[in-house]
Amino acid sequence: MRRVSPVALRDVPPSPDGGVIADYHGPVDDPAALAARLSSTPGVVEHGLFPPDMVATVLVGRRESVDRIDFKHAES
Repeated sequence: MRRVSPVALRDVPPSPDGGVIADYHGPVDDPAALAARLSSTPGVVEHGLFPPDMVATVLVGRRESVDRIDFKHAES
């Protein structure tokens, strides 16, 4: 978990294969770079980030509010 810090363990039962479940609490300025970093980290099984070209809007829950981040993609 130190390699992907800042993270916080969820207070939930282990995953079906016995692993811990944690949430990343750092910046997501470059989703593709973050996805690559998480995917290449030993012990990280899944991260749930979609490839940036598949994402138009991200909703980030923050306690009692929601931040909306809209992405513009270069036209092919």
